[in-house]
Amino acid sequence: MSNPHAHTYTQVRAVAECLFLLFVLCFSQAHILFLCLFLSYITAKHQRGRGFITSSVRFQMQLLVTIRSSWIFIAFSIISLGCIHALAQTGFISIDCGGAESYMDENGISWDPDSQFSNISGNTTTVPLPSASSAGAKSPLSTIRYFPGEQNKYCYVFNQKDHGVSKGATYLIRASFWAGATLPYDTRIANQTTFKLLIDGAGATLPYDTRMANQTTFKLLIDADVWDELSIRLPQTGREEMREIYVSASKDTIDVCLTGRATGSDIPFISSLVLRLLDENLTSVQNMHNKAQNRAFMSRHRINYGAASSNEYIRYQEDGLGDPYDRIWEPNITGPILTTTATTGTDVFDHPPVRVLQTAYESSASLNISFSLPSGTSYHFTLYFSEISMNVTMDGDRVFSLQVFNGSTLYGYTELDLYKLSNDTHNLVHITYSAFPMYISSAGAVNFVFMKQNGSRFGPIIAGLELFQVFDNDMSLGTDDDEVLQGMRIYAVMAQTRNSVQQALAPTKEIIPD
Repeated sequence: MSNPHAHTYTQVRAVAECLFLLFVLCFSQAHILFLCLFLSYITAKHQRGRGFITSSVRFQMQLLVTIRSSWIFIAFSIISLGCIHALAQTGFISIDCGGAESYMDENGISWDPDSQFSNISGNTTTVPLPSASSAGAKSPLSTIRYFPGEQNKYCYVFNQKDHGVSKGATYLIRASFWAGATLPYDTRIANQTTFKLLIDGAGATLPYDTRMANQTTFKLLIDADVWDELSIRLPQTGREEMREIYVSASKDTIDVCLTGRATGSDIPFISSLVLRLLDENLTSVQNMHNKAQNRAFMSRHRINYGAASSNEYIRYQEDGLGDPYDRIWEPNITGPILTTTATTGTDVFDHPPVRVLQTAYESSASLNISFSLPSGTSYHFTLYFSEISMNVTMDGDRVFSLQVFNGSTLYGYTELDLYKLSNDTHNLVHITYSAFPMYISSAGAVNFVFMKQNGSRFGPIIAGLELFQVFDNDMSLGTDDDEVLQGMRIYAVMAQTRNSVQQALAPTKEIIPD
């Protein structure tokens, strides 16, 4: 006859051993990934012994849905969430421009003042926070650094020694600008300033005058090429202006620069600057490297459908349910809305935030999502889905088609039965993404059309969306930009004229073969 006390002792000892391993290994960031994988293995092994393992389980947190009754699993899950937090913070560089000290914000992100950059000059001042900011919370938007000197440019240099920048690695770079009501200096045009932000590049003057009264206008550049143009009306209201781009480092340093008055610019300013090391297995990063000639991706939209509030922006959060790469998801509150409190599984490569997957925009028959976009360039998109409705109980309950239109031209088509794709399980994530860049010529629009299929009880849903614009220039390629861009356009056009447009979409992480 077995001794129940012996079984309990074995469980306690197992937890104690894992806690000790956590204590030893988590002091070394190099071992955090090993620890998380080890805990996932141990938990899966425990789960198999209880008859719960299925081939559809994709991520550690999904196990919470199926074996909540196991106290030993809860212990493992708490430890694993701690690992996720530690792993996500690795590769985070967060600079408070004009800040006076280091601190941790309400999301658990550690910020450092830009005074650590020995080459940075300029002046600093405090500004009122946006109205949506939490009262009393520390924020990089409470200060700015501005540069009233006569230099051509002012650069933040991120290097390998101090910031871990490595050649070939891919980074999310995000610059934020919040001046509030007024700027602390006079501009050449009232309530307006014009300057440029550069990455690894030299300054260039604007070929035309875009300045308007009561408006701040400047250009963002990468490798001396125009990245994007930013226009800020003063006084600023709502949220800060942000520009974000995915860049593959061409060397062990990344320079982010603002053009100075010597280039004809107004006095430049900046509120915050962040670098986030991205996993090379992210769908967007893979597409960037393999299908877009390694060109940078500029973030155009990142949307959380079914958000509870128009102020509910999701980014990195210390509890592990936010975005591990600190991607910022803007809310969309269009209804009807589906919600769940269950901890949803996330794709092992893309890691969309759990909080994004816990809500969805649902339609009884069809839904249409459209974006007006700059023409003459290419785009990449990723759509996120999860079957979170407990009313769906069998294959075929929710089947819908997805058509993607480039203007009026059909780019791609696929059909989704999320419950079936999840092996008859709820709360797993599935993605559909562009298998190759989608070139938009004169149409200037992309339309996502979801249609309920015959025999389906429920209509289409969507949880999240990312849309990127492929950067048209990359001086580090060593190839003429026009030639490379033309090659991308030809590739995209050829892909869109194949026998089946369904090949344009890659559902649930599976590339459809040519």
